[in-house]
Amino acid sequence: MAPLKAFNLLVLLVIELAVLGAAVAFGWHLHAPVAARLAVGVLLALPFALAWGLAAAPRAKNRLTGLRLAGFEVLWFAAGAALLLAAGHPGWAAALGMVTLGSKSLALAWGQ
Repeated sequence: MAPLKAFNLLVLLVIELAVLGAAVAFGWHLHAPVAARLAVGVLLALPFALAWGLAAAPRAKNRLTGLRLAGFEVLWFAAGAALLLAAGHPGWAAALGMVTLGSKSLALAWGQ
């Protein structure tokens, strides 16, 4: 069971990074010069990274707990899926949603 739990932690990290990637993908999808698209993507990813680091990261000083953490995570991952959808990637949006649901469910069951 330990290898599966370790793999789930890796999946959790990947989906967290996928939300940041979704922000960049959204910026890249805009009809603008390359520099503007890249700037929008990076500038959109920064508040996501900051919010995660302050509220949900395991080592955050004032990490949310319980229902507040669960609510934050639902909104955070849903926003990532919405960004992918808005960027024209419905398959990736659905995949992010399904993998998040499965991995978070396992994390809850395993106390991760």
